[in-house]
Amino acid sequence: MLSKIKIWHFILFVLTLIIVLRITAIIDIAILIASFIRFLFYKPGQAINFIDWVLFDYFVSILLLFITPVVVVLLKNKIKILAISINTVGALIIILIIGSVLAPVIPVSSPKFQYDISAAKLLPPLSSMEILELKPIQDRVVDPLINFIRAKSGIRPEVVDKNYFVADKIEIGDEIIIYNKGQKKIIQFDYLVEKRLTVENYSTLFMLGTDEYGRDLFSRIIYGARLSLFIGFGSILVSLTIGLGLGFISGFFGGLIDTVLNRLSEMFMAFPMIFLVILIIALMGSSLPVIVFILGFSGWMSLYKIIRSEVISIKEKDFIVTAKLLGRSKSHILFNEMIPVMISPIVVNLVLQYSNVIVAESALSYLGLGLGNQYASWGSMIAAGQYYLSQAWWMSFFPCLFLFITLLTLNNLGNKFEKILDPRLQR
Repeated sequence: MLSKIKIWHFILFVLTLIIVLRITAIIDIAILIASFIRFLFYKPGQAINFIDWVLFDYFVSILLLFITPVVVVLLKNKIKILAISINTVGALIIILIIGSVLAPVIPVSSPKFQYDISAAKLLPPLSSMEILELKPIQDRVVDPLINFIRAKSGIRPEVVDKNYFVADKIEIGDEIIIYNKGQKKIIQFDYLVEKRLTVENYSTLFMLGTDEYGRDLFSRIIYGARLSLFIGFGSILVSLTIGLGLGFISGFFGGLIDTVLNRLSEMFMAFPMIFLVILIIALMGSSLPVIVFILGFSGWMSLYKIIRSEVISIKEKDFIVTAKLLGRSKSHILFNEMIPVMISPIVVNLVLQYSNVIVAESALSYLGLGLGNQYASWGSMIAAGQYYLSQAWWMSFFPCLFLFITLLTLNNLGNKFEKILDPRLQR
């Protein structure tokens, strides 16, 4: 039965599931984007000042959520990989990618949002809490700026204020009674009338529980996956650029250049890279570009060795000699003649390097040297959870589980690429 399900079927299923489960949030984000576009046409100079990463993230997520199914359906017969039968590795890769790209749509709350600690601290998985929001009654206005600000504030709050309540139980009758940890708070409707507030009452499910600050663990894991995959992708681009360039120069020209570069790579391989990483982070800080560059720089040596040996083995082949005699440039020989022959070991190395970078980033965040203080990171979540193992095992367990599944999936993907790209292993 599973063999009949193609990759494009599974992609459409996952996207449809997200739309069905998060339709309310999707509508709110669509209203936000529409109000911003109207504001942009009304006062473009003022609207540009409101463009930030959050707004851009919302826009791209909604755009991809609805464009991707159309593209997949139109190209399912033209892109061969979409017609391949789905397997476990493929399903996990698709879920990781979609979850990372559509992170603003999937979670109920922001990864930084702290619910009331007295009510939401260290809640176990599948816990349900009631939410009460007292929102100001909005008068109808035609000002695009006001409509945009209202739409942005109405998606999901970033901070808890005095009109936001999380409780075990909320009763709304002649008065509002909020029950929380054996205590109750009463809000009279006269107060709501006086302050011109309207009541919004709903329940929320913490699928994976909450942490010590009352933050939703599921949303933090989703954003942690996005961080890990982005850093991994950026780092392997750095490794590929350095390793490919130096490996080609060393293997193609040989001589003194080859000796110097070979000794340089061996020196870096012999030196414990963790000390170099810590030194650079201490000097330059733990910003996202620094982490991406240093993790990419620390992994170029293995790719350099592979490319150098491959270039040496094929540079005297007839098709390379012919390309030289025809006056082809060095870049043409590298990208058009050599890389197609070397693609198998390069791809396998990059996939394995990807998993190594994810482990390294998680380790740095675990040690407090990575991006865990600025963004939701699996490593920082594991580190925070180790102090609550006896009373909140889920804080460390779920980040460890997602990290393990991601690494296992990437290693299996590397093995599959090796079998597909290497004819010797297809026997």
